[in-house]
Amino acid sequence: MKNTLLVSAIASALSLVGCQSTTGTTPAKPESTSHISQNVYEVEFNAAQAFLAQTGKLEQSFADYCALETKEDTQVIQQWHQTMLAWMALQGQERGPATALEQSWNVQFWPDKKNTTGRKMSTLTKSAQTWSAEAISTQSVTVQGLGALEWLLYDQASTLSSNSNTCATGVAIAENLDNKAQIIADLGQKTRGSR
Repeated sequence: MKNTLLVSAIASALSLVGCQSTTGTTPAKPESTSHISQNVYEVEFNAAQAFLAQTGKLEQSFADYCALETKEDTQVIQQWHQTMLAWMALQGQERGPATALEQSWNVQFWPDKKNTTGRKMSTLTKSAQTWSAEAISTQSVTVQGLGALEWLLYDQASTLSSNSNTCATGVAIAENLDNKAQIIADLGQKTRGSR
């Protein structure tokens, strides 16, 4: 009886170990060369990876926020801030793959001297349409990135805390931002010749 229990326990333990995933994602690593700009490349590469990680967390924070009944915004605001800090390391970058550099406007439309973001976001959130990340990506750059999410979180005209459709729009914008960050990170990893 003891042997049967022991064999069963071992078999159960081994079957559980066999179910564990061993194909986890390995962290991206910068290409190593002897190029004179290797150090600059590594800084840019690591900044792109950090930005990608933060946009993923921001997307999750928006989804979590929208699922809350009480709409406590402290966590999503803190994550927006962390994402903005990660973006600052890449903002204004003039070197690197051209396609990655083109994403800059999608990430942050700035400077916005005429409050274009505010006007476009007001129109977008008053729309009855349910927005997806794909649909957001076809809209004006002013509603695609960090500035749009900032408007949702901070502007008095935002209905983020009281309108579930506006909240879903925030999730779609955050997902679109994460998609743009993925493009930037992928291009930074694959293309070194554009330096």
